[in-house]
Amino acid sequence: MPTASGPEQLTSADLNHDCLPDFVVAANLGKAVSVLLAKAGGGYEPAAKYDFGMPKFYPAEGFASSYLALADLDGDGSLDVASTKRLSDIVGVLRNKGNGSFGPELTYPTGTDPYGLIAGDFDLDGAPDIALAAYTGNSLTLLSNVACSP
Repeated sequence: MPTASGPEQLTSADLNHDCLPDFVVAANLGKAVSVLLAKAGGGYEPAAKYDFGMPKFYPAEGFASSYLALADLDGDGSLDVASTKRLSDIVGVLRNKGNGSFGPELTYPTGTDPYGLIAGDFDLDGAPDIALAAYTGNSLTLLSNVACSP
């Protein structure tokens, strides 16, 4: 199953509400996040089966897409993708359209050289937030979610 160049991290979850595990792969050299949707009979759909091709490559602004987190960041019931952009001091968010395809990347400033990230309700308001570790900045950045409320 091909992905963008230089895959570094992957995660799996049901991205299109079919109860099957899909893959999301962050690729450093390809500056992209690849999404591979599972096929009901096993394996993964061939490229021709999806509007944006398979795997779906979403260009990532900045140097690289290295670390991933999945969470329903916009409150629509579908998992969105957050990905760090090393050396660009930003995190990118891909909003899931509900069918496993994603809209354009939204970017948010972070600490210097973001590496790891996790999603969770860190401010206890019922909406998932994003926390990032900034490698060069020796700091933690918390991005509180204001896109949805409980």
